[in-house]
Amino acid sequence: MLKSSDDKITDELLKKTARSIYLVVPLFPQALKKPISLAYLFARAIDSIADKLIISPAEKLSLIHHLMQMIKTGLYLPENQQFEQAMHALQPPENGLLIHFEHLLEALYQFDEETRREIIWVLEKIEKGIDFDIKTFASTNEITCLATIEELDKYTYLVAGDVGEFLTRLSLLKLKYFSHRNPEELYQLSISGGKGLQLVNILRDIPDDFKEGRCYFPKQQLDQFNIKIEDARMNMQLLEPIVLYWRQRAIKQLRDGWQYMLSINDRGMSGAWAFMLLLGFATLQKLDDSDYLKTREHIKVNRRLVKVIMLLTALGMVSRRLFWFTRVMKFSSLMFTHEGNLNQEK
Repeated sequence: MLKSSDDKITDELLKKTARSIYLVVPLFPQALKKPISLAYLFARAIDSIADKLIISPAEKLSLIHHLMQMIKTGLYLPENQQFEQAMHALQPPENGLLIHFEHLLEALYQFDEETRREIIWVLEKIEKGIDFDIKTFASTNEITCLATIEELDKYTYLVAGDVGEFLTRLSLLKLKYFSHRNPEELYQLSISGGKGLQLVNILRDIPDDFKEGRCYFPKQQLDQFNIKIEDARMNMQLLEPIVLYWRQRAIKQLRDGWQYMLSINDRGMSGAWAFMLLLGFATLQKLDDSDYLKTREHIKVNRRLVKVIMLLTALGMVSRRLFWFTRVMKFSSLMFTHEGNLNQEK
C-alpha cells in the first residue's frame, strides 16, 4: 500500500499535469487507481523531457534512458547532471514530476512484483515510441514525414495502443470476472481503441506539429496524392484526402474501443473507457465543424462539453445503458452509423 504522503503527492501531480486523466481516475476500480496514476505520471515525465526541454535529441534520449534506468532498478540517481538541469529547466507543473521523482519511485516499489512489472512493461513500450519520435524528427531545418502507413500504425501502438493493452493486462490481473470476452479479443479491441485516441490527437495537432517540423502522415500517402510537403505546409487544406483516410481509421478504432467498453463487467472501468472514447468522438466532431486546417487554430473540447460527457458517463455507469444515452450527442453518428458520417463531409 502507498503511504498517505505518496498518495497526496500523486494526486497533486495528477491534478496539475493531467486535466482529462484526473477526471477519469476516480472512475477506475480501487485496485487500479494507484498503479494507473503512477504509470501515467512516469509517462508524463518522460514525455515532458521529449516535448518541453530545449536540448539536443541525443541529450533528450540520454536523459530519458536515465529515468528509465531509475524506474527499472528503483535506484534514485539525482546526481546525474542532465537530471539536475532538467529539474530546473522544466516549467511548472512538469518540473514537479522530476522534483518528486524519488517519491514516485518509492511508490512504484511498494507495489507487488506483478503490478510493478506491468507498469515497467508499458513504460518501456512508451519509451520506444518516444525514442522513435525523437530520432525521426531530429532535423530542425526541414519538415519530416513518417515513411509508411505501417510506420504510423506502429507509432500509435507504441504511444497509446499499448496503454489500452496495459489497462487490460492490469484489469485481468486485479479484477475478477472482468469480461465475458477471451483475453486475446480484449487485447485487440483495447489496443485498437488506444490507437484511435492517438490518431485523434494527431489529427487535432496537425497545425501545431507542422510548426515544429513534424508531419505524422506517411510520405507514401503524400506521394499517392501527389502532395509536396512544402506545399502542404503553406496550404494544409491539401492534406484533406489524407486527413479523411485517417479520420475514417480513427472512427473504426474508437468503435473497437467502444465494443471493448461494452464487454467490461466492471462499471468503473467501463465508465473510464466510455469517458475517454466519448471525448475522442467529440474532438473529431469539433474538427469536422471547424476549418482548422485553414485557420490553423488549436481545437479542443470545451469544459462545458467535458462536463456533459462526464454526466453521460455517470448515467451510463448507473444504468448500464450508456449506448442509448450517447445517441443524444451531436457526434453520435460517428459512433453508430456504418459509414461513420463520412458521406456528410463539409
